[in-house]
Amino acid sequence: ETRMINGREYLLEYALPVDVAFIRAYQADEAGNLRFRRSQRNFNPLMAMAAKLVIAEVEEPILPAGAIDPDDVHTPGILVQRLVQVPPPPEGLWPVKREAR
Repeated sequence: ETRMINGREYLLEYALPVDVAFIRAYQADEAGNLRFRRSQRNFNPLMAMAAKLVIAEVEEPILPAGAIDPDDVHTPGILVQRLVQVPPPPEGLWPVKREAR
């Protein structure tokens, strides 16, 4: 389908529907408010807005509701349905740096 806008013809492309989004957050509170850091801020908020079901894995322990300052919330809790705490890495299974060998 094409549309004519200001005398130019444009191709209309619809967005892809998203059923489930698995995103990773730095911090979260019990209400589902998420705070990202580094490259997590690039696409995670957009995927949370686009998906019907959002599952967020959280690096830090989940904080009580309201513990994150509202100015620091990158994704509001109304968009998040599930929170999962990332467990600490097990001992002995991860590669060792050369200096430690």
